[in-house]
Amino acid sequence: MEAAALIMESFEGMESQFDYSIVGHSGDRPVIDLVDFGDPPRTEAERMKVLRTMVAHTQFTRSGDHTLEAIRQAKVDVLGDGIDGEEADEYVVIAVSDANLRRYGISTGMLKRIVEDKPEGAGDIDVRTYAIFLAR
Repeated sequence: MEAAALIMESFEGMESQFDYSIVGHSGDRPVIDLVDFGDPPRTEAERMKVLRTMVAHTQFTRSGDHTLEAIRQAKVDVLGDGIDGEEADEYVVIAVSDANLRRYGISTGMLKRIVEDKPEGAGDIDVRTYAIFLAR
């Protein structure tokens, strides 16, 4: 939640320069839309609503993991959206997760492949992908 709040606060007022989305993932599914491309939360109240949605979802989700599927889908989705439908200068996916990869049988090799793979239909477009894992 802190990372999501930081992202939303960081891009406030920069909507004409950056387009972003925030998508969650859980044991239930790989895509939980929180902030859509082209529709960032513009007020503190809207940002709090996103954070409340995150909390609500965690209360009712099963254990499990869709980290790899979420990263793969994010790379596809970022190519499909741009500011006002225009092609972007750069495409970046930043995955932030508290997943215990070992618990779910996800090796570093599997993660590396997902991060480095080019999304289908990307052509010569590079989607820079980063994964940040939070430990408790």
